[in-house]
Amino acid sequence: MRDYIYTRRIVNLNVDSPQDSFRILLMQSPKGPSFQFRLKESKRARHVRLKMSVQEGLIVVVPPDFNQERIPDILERNRLWIEKAQRKVEEQRRLFGRKSLESLPEIIQLRAIDEEWLVEYHFTASSRVTAIEKRENTLVISGAIEDPEPCRMALRRWIKRKALEHLVPWFYAVSKEKKIRVSKVLVKNQRSRWGSCTDQKTISLNQKVLFLPVHLMRYVFIHELCHIVHSNHSKRYWDLVKRHELRYKEFDRELRSAWEYIPAWM
Repeated sequence: MRDYIYTRRIVNLNVDSPQDSFRILLMQSPKGPSFQFRLKESKRARHVRLKMSVQEGLIVVVPPDFNQERIPDILERNRLWIEKAQRKVEEQRRLFGRKSLESLPEIIQLRAIDEEWLVEYHFTASSRVTAIEKRENTLVISGAIEDPEPCRMALRRWIKRKALEHLVPWFYAVSKEKKIRVSKVLVKNQRSRWGSCTDQKTISLNQKVLFLPVHLMRYVFIHELCHIVHSNHSKRYWDLVKRHELRYKEFDRELRSAWEYIPAWM
């Protein structure tokens, strides 16, 4: 008798691209609680990827020719990560409170750089939705705006541009101030991390950091810079963090609930 059962719920709904499709499935196992996930085939995928989304939950991305009978074993091997990521997602949903995941913003507050933007939505004949800064602190979303998802995607692209414009040079400045050399700084829309550091001293910053208060943004920078010196969370790592930020314990606690600053459309 097999340990795993897939229950098909929805077949061939289009997402993101006509090249991609997904099914919603259920995995049941005597080794732990069952969980629902989206199985998404993508021609752009070269290997299996697991993602956790506030809006969609667990997503399993596979190449079109992937042997899907291997998926139960992959999920079981990653069960601890999945359960941990699900808890983080539930916490983020709780922090979002009554804010609808379908809502679009009228005002965007970028606390890290002390900017507030008024958002206007203009319908045009263009099939592409764009986000353009038309005048001081006014962002215009134009195109086929009757569908909220392309609007959200345009907003996220704009946030990434703002992050590249502001966060990256600011990070290099803090790196110079702290005398910790970094190889490269990237900006990503990460799901559950504020930042990450590779062995090659490449830093990836979450573009959502723009929504944090400036002291938490700076703490994220220091946190990741110290990982260049110590790749783990050892005592030596935290001693180095303390050397650069005496209030690190306070800020670290505050950062754990900082997802409340992030709008649902992100």
